[in-house]
Amino acid sequence: MELLVQVTKEESSVKGAALTSYISIAGRFLVMMLGMKRYGISKKITGEKERERIRKNMEKLTYPENLGFIVRTVGAGELLKNLRADLTNLLKLWERTVEEGKTRKAPALLYEEQDIVIRTLRDQYSSDVSEVQMDSPDSQRKAIGFFDVYYPMQKSRLKLYRQKRPLFSKFNLEEQVERACARKVPLPSGGHIVIDRTEAIWSIDVNSGRSSKDRDIEDTAYRTNREAAAEVTRQLRLRDMGGLIVVDFIDMEDRRHIKDVEKAVKDGMKRDKARNDVSAMGKFGLVAITRQRMGISLYDTLMTGCDSCGGTGLLPTADALLVRLMRKVHDELSRDPSKELLVRVAPPLLESLLNRKREEITRLERLCGGQVRFQADPALPSGSFAVGEGT
Repeated sequence: MELLVQVTKEESSVKGAALTSYISIAGRFLVMMLGMKRYGISKKITGEKERERIRKNMEKLTYPENLGFIVRTVGAGELLKNLRADLTNLLKLWERTVEEGKTRKAPALLYEEQDIVIRTLRDQYSSDVSEVQMDSPDSQRKAIGFFDVYYPMQKSRLKLYRQKRPLFSKFNLEEQVERACARKVPLPSGGHIVIDRTEAIWSIDVNSGRSSKDRDIEDTAYRTNREAAAEVTRQLRLRDMGGLIVVDFIDMEDRRHIKDVEKAVKDGMKRDKARNDVSAMGKFGLVAITRQRMGISLYDTLMTGCDSCGGTGLLPTADALLVRLMRKVHDELSRDPSKELLVRVAPPLLESLLNRKREEITRLERLCGGQVRFQADPALPSGSFAVGEGT
């Protein structure tokens, strides 16, 4: 028996990919849902008049059996002809996918999400955007194809960037990308937030830092927390942080301040396209947020684990490394006193070793009868060593 499934979450370092048989495919204004009846409207479209207008338009469309459509937030204000065109495109895509499945033997890839150019335009572009700049003719061709379908009268807004200076450099985007991966994010009044990741959760710590403009601790905490609430919700979207996020705000006593910071977090999360839920602030100042994983986070896209620290962000101190090295040397010499040891050491550690442990090394050589030779090895990560037999 063969089953048609969709990947909803990509594999991570500790989990395999998540699959579902409830297929959904996003268009520009609609999302097609397998197994759903007729249509639904995004909860983020809140105006009752607009919801009623959309209902009337959606009632005029014809829906296949076992297929339904949800009007996305960007579908608010769209004309019936645009909704119909999007529905038609999604049906054609679905029919091609089903036909492809009939001719392929499992496991097989039948459909994959469109590339980043189309996804970005589909999810981010709106008519109030005055210009879209691209530095690749290939990207421009893809964008023109998208606009031919959805925004034929706005193709003049697509601009091919031709200057010598790189596009990211001109708009200071490279620096913004680097900041988007930084552990520490500054706040306007001198405080900062610190973002850390574990296997289970994201933790965000709020600190007042040098912020001391207010008359008392409560005012400082309140102002810093308000700034942090806005920055945290922005960082979640920017970094595409999914799963469980715990924010440790600075303790406040005033219940009005606590409620106001809670509201600031919830208001910020309302602008997020990913499904999310925000808890009330607990007595220890903790707020828990769950956020739908939309894809691979910015961390996983741009960063990789550190070989030196094993991903912990911490390295042993020089003292701890020297103790470990001397224990290893002692152990090897005691096993075979006749052999010569070659100890390869990262250069900074070797300097510290020879300055601080020379007498102990001489004592071990006399005690065990062997010889120890040290060699600087720039290829070794900082603060590491390797012990082997000399030649």
